[in-house]
Amino acid sequence: MATVSRKEIVLALLQHGRLTEFKDDACSLEALADYVGVRQNIVAWSEKLNWVWPDGGPAQWNAKYWTHGTPKPGIALHAAVMDAFLHQDKYAIGCYTATKLVVVQGVLDYYRRVKRDPVRARRVEQALLVDGEPLVGVEPGNMWSFETDPDPQDTERPGKLLNLRANVAPENFVPGDWTYLLNTDAASWQKTGYEGSNAIYMGRNRFDDYYNDHDHSYTYAQKLDEVYQWRHGVFSRSRDANKIQPLTPEGLALLGGTPADGGIQLDIRAGPRVF
Repeated sequence: MATVSRKEIVLALLQHGRLTEFKDDACSLEALADYVGVRQNIVAWSEKLNWVWPDGGPAQWNAKYWTHGTPKPGIALHAAVMDAFLHQDKYAIGCYTATKLVVVQGVLDYYRRVKRDPVRARRVEQALLVDGEPLVGVEPGNMWSFETDPDPQDTERPGKLLNLRANVAPENFVPGDWTYLLNTDAASWQKTGYEGSNAIYMGRNRFDDYYNDHDHSYTYAQKLDEVYQWRHGVFSRSRDANKIQPLTPEGLALLGGTPADGGIQLDIRAGPRVF
């Protein structure tokens, strides 16, 4: 299946529900083309994933390239990140790390391979490696301001690769968005890895499936239902199918609202910066 089209991305940017601006140095058709191209490439790298779910255990990385999520000395960043996609069975990672890997690969690969722009590719690498931890701080700190005990200093931190849009209208998604669905069930929220779901919108009403538990993607309704069903002990759609409690159409629609309105969908979206 071909990845999302640039046309769909542009049309999604024009829908009501959020503001997207290109100003100052980014006020150009080239910036728009790059912005759309990066989003398309993020989606492309989220299409066929089959990483291992750690299920509350420690993350696992290919020790040839990584030491606990940090590239080994002498290993090029792009090579380390690419290995996570070439040898997926060697990586047991949660959805937060998975989302960051998809974003980093999508952005870096766009400028290195798709556009072949070494200047901007180097800017991306420098942004990621400024602290020696390329997978830390990919998104802005205020993405997590909804948590009960956010670090005030961290909420002011800009993202290395992403900006944040808040107060986004319900069901407003642009392909390449990073969004978050919060598990509002107090009991299952305590289970490591099930506090919520970091998700990439892939376009065509599809969201990522990092562990190939649902044929590589979920519709939005299925994604909402996936997180909701955790409260019923459905931690694998294939293994725990007999525990699923069907939702009414009204109940499913309610989940698409914010937690303040009885739903689980946060009104924030993280999207790429312009380099």
